[in-house]
Amino acid sequence: IDDAVFDSALMNPAHFDYLRVRRDQHEHWQRSAPQYREALQQCDAALLTTAALAARAQPIQPNVHVVPNGLAPNRMSASPRRAERDLVRIGYASGTPTHQKDFAEVAEALVEVLARHAQVQLCVLGHLNLEEFPALDRFTHQIEQRDLVGFDQLPQELARFDINLAPLQRDNPFCDCKSELKYFEAAAVGVVTVASATPPMREAIIDGHTGFIAANHAQWLSHLNDLIEHPDRREACARRARLHARACYGPEARGEWYVSVFSQIVEHVQARKSGFEPQS
Repeated sequence: IDDAVFDSALMNPAHFDYLRVRRDQHEHWQRSAPQYREALQQCDAALLTTAALAARAQPIQPNVHVVPNGLAPNRMSASPRRAERDLVRIGYASGTPTHQKDFAEVAEALVEVLARHAQVQLCVLGHLNLEEFPALDRFTHQIEQRDLVGFDQLPQELARFDINLAPLQRDNPFCDCKSELKYFEAAAVGVVTVASATPPMREAIIDGHTGFIAANHAQWLSHLNDLIEHPDRREACARRARLHARACYGPEARGEWYVSVFSQIVEHVQARKSGFEPQS
């Protein structure tokens, strides 16, 4: 499980912004959450992608295990980005239309950055409605909007970025459970990320070394200006992030993780069936 879709309390527009954008989907997700919860209860064990998500699932299914998202083998061969002269591209891969409030975390800082740096371009990939951010209207000449692409084409799109944005809505338990995949997908193609200070992002990113964590407007602004104005620092951080992503999120590391987790699950299920509970 990669999202808290089993929690009915979070299936509302305040926590799941998609339901504000798509009001016609509210009833569907309210109906689906108890079904996901029941399925979770019926399982022998559950795999979840973050510790925060596992903690939310544990009252429903005590036998939970954290297995982070990772990079498929074809992602390991993706080419790192090449910098373009006289252009710094800040990118946001929004994917599905669920991230309006997430983008709002960084929108104000982007207005100041675009005003300060004429060589900066904001690239928005996928479903993001910029009409909700009228302060950006005067920078249309510095904004590029690109259509959503398939998963296999995503690395090529991310490789166009110089700086990757991974904002998530603050004080939102649904967002706090989301995995760090926006960090390592960009890192795999040699792009540095500035991310919101959610628990998974703080656990994944070594702040200032493999990426940057922003907890407020001042930090978003500081990190973006610093990365724009110091390209050598930006490139060095991106190289470290790529090494980290390949080592910690690649197939080899995930294979070892899965062997360990499935061994624990088998031991637990066998012991339960024989009448003994294994010690944790």
